[in-house]
Amino acid sequence: MLRRMLALALAVTAGLAGSLLATAPATAQDVPKVLVFSKTAGFRHDSIPDGIAAVRQLGAENGFAVDAT
Repeated sequence: MLRRMLALALAVTAGLAGSLLATAPATAQDVPKVLVFSKTAGFRHDSIPDGIAAVRQLGAENGFAVDAT
């Protein structure tokens, strides 16, 4: 009787754990990240902010994070 109850408890626990893992939301660690590095030596092209904005837009549309520095 005790073995049966223990087996049932283990089965229920395993089932709950599996369903929780299957429906767990994505974390920030799961999201791919892109770094946009735009340091210049002297001349800074006027299109750099537009380029960064374009990469950010691509990230928003395609599910990746963008850090710009």
